[in-house]
Order: sequence, then structure tokens, then C-alpha cells
Amino acid sequence: MKLGVNFTIDLRKIDRSRAYKAQNGAEFLDMTCFINPKEPSDYGQHGGIQQSTTSEEREAGLKMPYLGNVKIFYSEDCIFYKNKTEKEEAEGQQYGVEKSPAKKISDQLFSPEPAVKAEPVVEAKFDDDIPF
Repeated sequence: MKLGVNFTIDLRKIDRSRAYKAQNGAEFLDMTCFINPKEPSDYGQHGGIQQSTTSEEREAGLKMPYLGNVKIFYSEDCIFYKNKTEKEEAEGQQYGVEKSPAKKISDQLFSPEPAVKAEPVVEAKFDDDIPF
């Protein structure tokens, strides 16, 4: 499975004291990202980003600041919903929820199939035996 995601981070919320340097001088910051492809927010976001904590910090109940959002833009072999409306429509079709009258009319107007369906042609059956 492959996912393409965009991250948006509020740099003002980063605790820079948690950054560390590698031997080559590069500076790193550990972050944790949670992604839920099937539960988008009202704004179409699929998850959030926080600074990582150690297991001891988690056990102590330390909460790190919420740094930003995650939004899926591409998926291979994974179903994701772009927003809540798309999710509700998909679930409605899946569970047989009745569509609104306006949605039914819209579907008929923009349907690739003709709105009026031709009645099937019924051929009469005749015996080869003539009664006279």
C-alpha cells in the first residue's frame, strides 16, 4: 500500500529543546503522525502530528503539543475519503440509506444511462401446428 500525504506544521509550537544533533551536524526532531484515511475532519484532514514522547513520558501522562495536520492526496490500494460529505455518501450507498429527492433527480439528470428505459420486447410464441 502506498499513500501520498501532505503535512502542515505550525513551527511556533515546536519545542526546540527536544531537537538533537547527529554526528554529521544535522539537526533532527522526532514527530509522531496519526493517519485515519476513512475519517476525514470537517476540513478534509486525515490526521495530526505531534512531537514524539518516550515511553516513560507517555506513562507519566505527558502530552505534547499538536503541531499540525495530515492530508492524503494519493492512494494506491487504500480507500480514503477526501471529506466528510464523500464519506457519508459512500456509506449511504453501502448501507442502502435512502437518497434525498434532489439527489435522485440530480443522479437521473447527469446519469450516463438514459432516464427513460425502453420496455423489453416480448415476442409471441406460435405453434407450427395449424388448427384447420
